[in-house]
Amino acid sequence: MLQLRHLGEVNYYQRKSGQEIDFIFRRDTAVEVKETPHAGDLKVLNNRTKALGLPEKILAGRFPPADGFADFVWAGTLF
Repeated sequence: MLQLRHLGEVNYYQRKSGQEIDFIFRRDTAVEVKETPHAGDLKVLNNRTKALGLPEKILAGRFPPADGFADFVWAGTLF
C-alpha cells in the first residue's frame, strides 16, 4: 500500500488468472490505463468494478482510437 498525500491510499487488484485493475484510489475508484482505449476495455472495467463493489471508475488512455471511441479520460488530465 502506497500513501500519497493528495490522493490518499493507492492499491491495485490482480488475480492469478491475470485479471487486474491498474490502480484503486481510496478503496472506491478504479483506474485502468491503456495506450489506446476502446469499448471492450470499458466493458471489462465495468464488469470488474461491479464484481468488486467499486462505485467509481476511470478508463484512461494516451491516444484516442481510430474508431472514434471517446468514453475515456486523456491520461494527462488525471493529475
